[in-house]
Amino acid sequence: MDYGAGELAMHKSNIRINAKQSTFKGSTRWVRSHIIKHLLQFGPTKEHDVYVKCAQPWRYHDEQFARIVDKMIVDGLLLRDGEMISLTE
Repeated sequence: MDYGAGELAMHKSNIRINAKQSTFKGSTRWVRSHIIKHLLQFGPTKEHDVYVKCAQPWRYHDEQFARIVDKMIVDGLLLRDGEMISLTE
């Protein structure tokens, strides 16, 4: 959205913006979105199974994945119950 707002401002002011949005595929944002998609489709799932499906193919280490999940818990998106993770209600 920031990039789109910048493009709109560029057209109004005729000043060229050189910044490009970073690559999304394989990024932390991409992994977060796939965790949410997976949990929406399958419901509460073992954290390791979600890691194998959503992060391991992109060569994320399990520690990196755990940090992503921890951040999503802090953000109020996920709940952890033992080995299981789920979306918040």
